[in-house]
Order: sequence, then structure tokens, then C-alpha cells
Amino acid sequence: MMMQMIQAGGFTILADDQRLADENNPKGYLEFEPAKRILTDQSWIAGTTGSAVKLVSPLLPHLPRKSGIKYRIVLMLRPVQEVVASQRAMLARSEKEGGQDF
Repeated sequence: MMMQMIQAGGFTILADDQRLADENNPKGYLEFEPAKRILTDQSWIAGTTGSAVKLVSPLLPHLPRKSGIKYRIVLMLRPVQEVVASQRAMLARSEKEGGQDF
């Protein structure tokens, strides 16, 4: 939903449609597969100027720090209970088991 909001605000979204919309995320994921490999390949970043790219927070420290590159970062915080409930619902829809409660 956040990426759809950013797109509605006028930003170009860098997405490759490798992960299509489904019953868990009917509006689509808007992900870019190379972003998941930022640890080993940063070549794609040069072509992203002016675009929004979804990147999970643990990968943020791996953004290149070359002079002249400026990033605007939008952090999305969700209550952990909401994330767990969402993951459980997704697993139930796909008839998969999740991790055990502790």
C-alpha cells in the first residue's frame, strides 16, 4: 500500500512485476528483484534517479555512499502484532504452516 501511495503522489516506481498481485496483496507488490541483491550488485542504482524503490530496512546500510548520490528514505513502521497477524493470514490462505509460538 505504501508504494501505491508514493506512486499516487507522482513518483515513478521502479518495479519489475516479477511478483504479481495475488490474494495476499491484490494491489501488487511493486518490487524490483535487483534491489534484493544489493549486497552483491549495486550497478542498477545508477539508473534509479527520480524513482522510488522498495528496500527492506536491513539493506539500507548497503546503499552506495558515493558523493553526489542523495537518497530520500521513507520508513514505514508497523506494530509487530499487525505484521504477525498479516503473516499468519497469508500462511493460512496458502495452507502453509508458520513458525511455532514461543
